[in-house]
Amino acid sequence: MKQGKYIVIFIVTCMLTIAGCSSNEALEERDASPEVSAEPQETKGWVFVGDEHYDKLLVNTENPILLNRIQARHRVKNKLIEGALHVVALHGNNTLENIVTTKFEAKLDTGIAEFALKLQRLKIDGRSITIPQDRNDFPLGFTLTKDGKQSYFVAENGIWGLNDESNEFKRLTPSTYNGKTYEDLAKTAMKWTGEPIVAWNGDERLSPDGTQMVYFGDKHDVGSGDSALFALDIASGVETMIAHAEGYSYLLAGWLDSQRVISSKYNNSGSTYVMVHLNGKESKLDLRGDSPMIYDVQNEIIAYYTPFKSGGSEFRIASISKKGTVSEMVSFPMDGSSRQDGYASFSPNNTYFAAIFVPDDEPKARYLKVLDIRGHTVVDIASLPDTVSRSADIIGYDWVDENTLLITISEERPDGESISTWTFSIG
Repeated sequence: MKQGKYIVIFIVTCMLTIAGCSSNEALEERDASPEVSAEPQETKGWVFVGDEHYDKLLVNTENPILLNRIQARHRVKNKLIEGALHVVALHGNNTLENIVTTKFEAKLDTGIAEFALKLQRLKIDGRSITIPQDRNDFPLGFTLTKDGKQSYFVAENGIWGLNDESNEFKRLTPSTYNGKTYEDLAKTAMKWTGEPIVAWNGDERLSPDGTQMVYFGDKHDVGSGDSALFALDIASGVETMIAHAEGYSYLLAGWLDSQRVISSKYNNSGSTYVMVHLNGKESKLDLRGDSPMIYDVQNEIIAYYTPFKSGGSEFRIASISKKGTVSEMVSFPMDGSSRQDGYASFSPNNTYFAAIFVPDDEPKARYLKVLDIRGHTVVDIASLPDTVSRSADIIGYDWVDENTLLITISEERPDGESISTWTFSIG
């Protein structure tokens, strides 16, 4: 998307609000807030990483692991080259060190299909980490623990773990529900809906401590149109329904901690957000405004926004107590909309919150706003490195560490698209 002009990086004067009104107050009248201002920053903080679209592997290592997104042909220094997958470690001075990987193939028979999975094993920090060779061309869902020691593979009818020594898969989820297999329930679904579709384990989320997995499913009542939440204890293989209400469906928003998740709960009449404990206790969350939407969840904190009827939205950061009490920490208005594409919005220790921002008057522009949650300031990352053209866009981001973003930039040139990755230091 084209910005079409330079915009300097600056700490904007913004309206930041410490919560004080009740949950049912409308947000069309924007809250009165103290002004927080700072002197404009010079355009600085950008450090080049590489002429690739790099993503951070979500494991905790001494040096962040980056994987490139393969492109059939892409532009590097005015030359079209064939894409090639590689894995690198990012060092403090932004030098890249190639990580030696062992590529191999492992077969997984799910009972309804057989897959020859192309995998690779990394050796780093004394650990063995197994990931797909190409994440963008992989037939199954994939996730791994934060320490990288265990990989999980998700098919439509179950979840499997991989033994790194034998390269053999072990089924983790039960193969039946109330005595019926996936195939049995697919036949029931065909009878009631005309399609053999069963939500056995959808949108799976691994707990922060790596011991539990939560997902939604309709195997308890195929054909009803309702879904429930299920929790899998990975060590024992025990699956438990933790949230269910007749006439409602659930959609996960994320883990608050290793015992609680947040989920939307909805039907044709509307939706709300609930906190669900692994023991099955469910509590409604009192979020402010009309039609609030949760943006991200991490470490007992949520980010959510509510749209204004007149345009724009209000972003809010709030903590959630063990009892489900919502305590507003800070809020700020945005004269536009936001975009989220699966990126981690909170920095690792919740110092900052980042979001891609689209101004109402520039619908093709893409900026990055970063909120200092405790300092109550906002940094607009809109001016790009000097070597990048005016037509460039920010297309992706992640957190390298508590104060550093990994940002991917795309720019259109007469002879094709050019992609590069950079780091940007906050403060």
